[in-house]
Amino acid sequence: MKNRLLLFCDGYTSPLQGVTVPAFEQPQSIPFIVDRVRKDYAQFDIEVTNVNDPNDTRPTAIIAVGGGSATQGGSSFNGGFYNAFPNDGFVYATTLQNNPKWIADAISHEAGHLFGLTHQSQWANGVMVDVYRRDGAIMGSPYFIDNPFWTIGQTPTGATQDDVATLTRILGAASPPLPTPPPVMIRNDCQITITAPLTVQAGATFPATFTVKNTGSNVWLPWDGAKGYNLGAQQPQDNSRWGKVRLPLPITVVSDFGTSITASFTAPTIPGDYPFAWDMVEEFVSWFGKIASQTIRVTQNSGAIPVSINNVPGIWTPTGEL
Repeated sequence: MKNRLLLFCDGYTSPLQGVTVPAFEQPQSIPFIVDRVRKDYAQFDIEVTNVNDPNDTRPTAIIAVGGGSATQGGSSFNGGFYNAFPNDGFVYATTLQNNPKWIADAISHEAGHLFGLTHQSQWANGVMVDVYRRDGAIMGSPYFIDNPFWTIGQTPTGATQDDVATLTRILGAASPPLPTPPPVMIRNDCQITITAPLTVQAGATFPATFTVKNTGSNVWLPWDGAKGYNLGAQQPQDNSRWGKVRLPLPITVVSDFGTSITASFTAPTIPGDYPFAWDMVEEFVSWFGKIASQTIRVTQNSGAIPVSINNVPGIWTPTGEL
């Protein structure tokens, strides 16, 4: 953004006007105030901030927030942003009862003056009946309307003022938002769920079902003996603890789709608690995704002695078991 509206909330002395404004007494309200003023100026090429970067050389309008006045909620010079008048204005927080909504409205109003706007007045039958419009116009008296707005209307002199056109001429229009880039998909990724018994007898066979979903960008081609994808045993990698080291995909699986794999397994012959863990692998390339794992308790059968052990009878390769 090429311009800046800087809000001083922690005390400010005007170098041109000699006016000192004490720090705002309700600092917890500052984020709300800044956000509301940003919304008022969102269609223009200006950043609204309360963070003063001394190295920022952009054209800057200043509004100091704090203290009070016996006669007004704020003050600023018309056109101070671009003419010889002081480029700082004031919003008197205690005069506005430290009300965050009113303070934000006053900031937008006083900054509008710095950018060259005068008041929007109420006229009827060619006669000004109120110096301030009270229907929510930001350059009128916007305090009691939920969503104040810029408008086209008559000033106290009877001239027509187009707020948006004036601010666009002085500040420029906001650049259109950059398009949100599409999410970068991981080449290989997956989600796996396991449906298997929690307890089996030592040496017994049991069924288990895996639901696998392709959450990456690659297409999963079933293993053809030379290349492709399998569901493989983990913890440790390539173990044959359950009688199988690889489970083939039944179909080709494209991105954002899945499949189910059901197989029969044989429990270890030594009782204990064992991980039943599986993950997807692109053979000869890499394992990928989060390992799916559950603990299966192998119970005693035929007098076996229970122990806690990871039984790894062999290591599998795509050409067979070693």
